[in-house]
Amino acid sequence: MSNTNKNPYKDFVFNLPENEFKNLDEAISMRKNFEKYGATDFEELAIKLKREPICPKCGSKNVDYATRVIGYLKRISNFSQARQEEASRRFYTHA
Repeated sequence: MSNTNKNPYKDFVFNLPENEFKNLDEAISMRKNFEKYGATDFEELAIKLKREPICPKCGSKNVDYATRVIGYLKRISNFSQARQEEASRRFYTHA
């Protein structure tokens, strides 16, 4: 008797290299967070709720983010509004 409920992706997932499995796990967590809260991380949720980011070390509200653009750093606050929204949806991980 064959098992019709067998997950066809189970073997694939469990045979992924550790770093790829971690990336998949993070993507699933992001998707669950988005479905539950409408945001993928705390920063995106704070922006959505119109709450200002606060420095965790000194409590300052004078906070900006930087991103690397073709080999150099650029302030995200200097981006157009549309580009800032796109940047807020990006997911970064610590290597």
